[in-house]
Amino acid sequence: MKENLLNIKTMQDAIAETKKNIAIIKEKYEKELQPLNEAVKTLEGKIEAEKQIINPIILKKFNETKEKKYEGGIGVQERKELTYDEVKVFEWALEKKMFLSLDKKSFEKVAENIGAPTVKVGKKLLVTYPKELKIEGWL
Repeated sequence: MKENLLNIKTMQDAIAETKKNIAIIKEKYEKELQPLNEAVKTLEGKIEAEKQIINPIILKKFNETKEKKYEGGIGVQERKELTYDEVKVFEWALEKKMFLSLDKKSFEKVAENIGAPTVKVGKKLLVTYPKELKIEGWL
């Protein structure tokens, strides 16, 4: 048993040393990657700014034509969106002995069909972008 314990201790020490070496290598590469990561973040910010210009244009076109597919593979999705006063709905749920606490996810699945107060069912428009824009034939 003593030999087994020594084996375990030896392996634990080897693991600790290996983890230390991994941390050193990781730190070195993280420092080397930092400018690249910053460049990616900068470009992502610029893409987001371009989307903020494009989105209202796409939504305006959608509202006029109801067309869901646009240049570059951009699309529009309609998603159901519920708005309600959580406090009033929770009180209502307690009155109806439906829930001990308001489970928003479960509630939202049934909310439009159970007559809960203050629930409004609307639509939320979402502009979607493909991972890679398809420019050919559009410009």
